[in-house]
Amino acid sequence: MLGIIISIIGGIAASASLIIKFKPESKELIEKLTPFQGVIGLVLLGWGVYNLIDLIRILVHGVFDVVSIATVAAQLVVGFLLSFGLLSQFLFSKSKEAQEKGEAIRSKLAGYQGILGLALIGLSIWTLIRYLSI
Repeated sequence: MLGIIISIIGGIAASASLIIKFKPESKELIEKLTPFQGVIGLVLLGWGVYNLIDLIRILVHGVFDVVSIATVAAQLVVGFLLSFGLLSQFLFSKSKEAQEKGEAIRSKLAGYQGILGLALIGLSIWTLIRYLSI
């Protein structure tokens, strides 16, 4: 349940500009998340890595779940995009090459951040519905 909440908050932070565009009254609430975007991204990225390891373990046993695969992929990408500032400050700053590669990846994915954030929200809500129906 904690992972679903983390994913929804990360999705909201990633798609903030799109949400504000369609629901201007949500601007004040979403702006409260903005200062914590990097930390939210790091938590989401860590949660995505944890879920990826768990997903690989499950896939080895022959269980295939498209929603889980899509959710983990969205968690990893959105987490990376949101936490890029912190990652570059603490990890990539030691190597110019790593910083350039990280920036290249981020710039390719940044255009999809809002859509991926909305997708992560949708996938998380779907996961919550599945979880509550069991």
